[in-house]
Amino acid sequence: MNAEQNSLAPSGLAIFLSLVAVGISVYSVFKAPIDVSDLEKPAGLTSTAIHEDEITPKENTPLGDGKALDSPATVRPPSTSKPTVMLPTISAPATREELEKEAIFLVEALMSALPDQPLAMHVAAILYAQLHRTEEAEELWQKCIRIDPTVEPYYLNLAANALDRGDSELALMTLQDAVSRGMKSPDILHHLGLALTNQGQAKEAIEVLQEALQLSPDSPGHWMVLGQAQLKAGEVEAAEESLLKALNMGASSRSLFFALANTSMRLGKKEAAAEFREKYNAFEKEETLDGEARYQALSESEARRIAISVYSEAAAVYKTAGLFGRAELCLLRILALDHENLSACNELAEVYQSQQRSADEMIVWRRVVELNPFALLNYLKMAKAADDSGDAEAAEAAIKRAISLAPQMVTGYVAMAEFLMENEQFAKSQFYIEQAMLLAPSREGFQMLAKVCRLQGKEAEAQAAEAQLSRFTPPTPTK
Repeated sequence: MNAEQNSLAPSGLAIFLSLVAVGISVYSVFKAPIDVSDLEKPAGLTSTAIHEDEITPKENTPLGDGKALDSPATVRPPSTSKPTVMLPTISAPATREELEKEAIFLVEALMSALPDQPLAMHVAAILYAQLHRTEEAEELWQKCIRIDPTVEPYYLNLAANALDRGDSELALMTLQDAVSRGMKSPDILHHLGLALTNQGQAKEAIEVLQEALQLSPDSPGHWMVLGQAQLKAGEVEAAEESLLKALNMGASSRSLFFALANTSMRLGKKEAAAEFREKYNAFEKEETLDGEARYQALSESEARRIAISVYSEAAAVYKTAGLFGRAELCLLRILALDHENLSACNELAEVYQSQQRSADEMIVWRRVVELNPFALLNYLKMAKAADDSGDAEAAEAAIKRAISLAPQMVTGYVAMAEFLMENEQFAKSQFYIEQAMLLAPSREGFQMLAKVCRLQGKEAEAQAAEAQLSRFTPPTPTK
């Protein structure tokens, strides 16, 4: 047990439960990371946190003007005694066609609500790219770059999309523009190296990929693309070394085994070449035989995944814009499609907390602790929501559950002591302070004990607690 876990401060409940206010990244966008280990699909789609200082929502949209529902200035705190939401206990059925239409409608409504905002366009572009509407996706990313040329994911996704459909020239121009603006992340350099290799500029690609490896030396994708560039440049022995490093790091793709077979043959290693060619053919055979069947089997689940991701990103954008009503509807739809989506629950709880809808927040925390029953902090957040909604008994029960999960940590005892003191249950508060003090005696703990004893009229016990303060070094006064 470390000192940080056991420090006992008088404002313990406020400190521990203030973490309720810690938010998700409101600028996160659809998370479909690039798989740099598969060079047959040279680039997937990716996005990272995007920062937008100001978003002004459009008043008239397909969803209505939204003012009464969304505007923080017009939202009146609802009654805290009754919740206004029900969370599903089973995921709703939906076909692939229905989910795709729904996702398209969602992004169109998002762009209508927030016109000329690159955050909204970016979410739509990623959806269009996944639905193979590549021209529309590229037009949106190009518009995003014109509006805000400082955001790396716009360049990266535009280039990835171009590489995926074989337009290495557009990818190269896009990535060189990004680099000229100071963007030199491993992802940017990786895709720049790939575009240069495809354009026959292998020497330049090698330099770029070596720079990428300085930033991320344990990336098998970087080593694989470097090996391919070295092979095109005629550096066969160096190519073999790079490709084998990628293989040993866990890379496995058609393009890797094709390059290894080619390299081994050129080095006169016929047995190794035959082995790598066999693995390459196995990949090709599997894709030929199973591709259509796998598409039919996975198409509905993939459409559901895409829809959930788009709803999640739309919720984040709406939340950033202060359109909490729309954000709530997006998150509730995610839970309808995936009733065990823990991320959506956490985001929904934060929406309700920001609007002081404590009874609704309590409903969500109940689901969270069902899905993740061993996270102590969730019970403390649940207790805070229960207390704010006027359900003191539920708050006490939640803190007791937190204590039972971690009986050797003072966190739960301090939270309970503060909660009971605020509710004028001084004798019970004293009990929990004393339990915390058994684990970690401290100056702050004895001060807290003295305070609660005085509130009960126990002056002698209060003085006895204060007498223990000399055991501890007084805190250094702040300047």
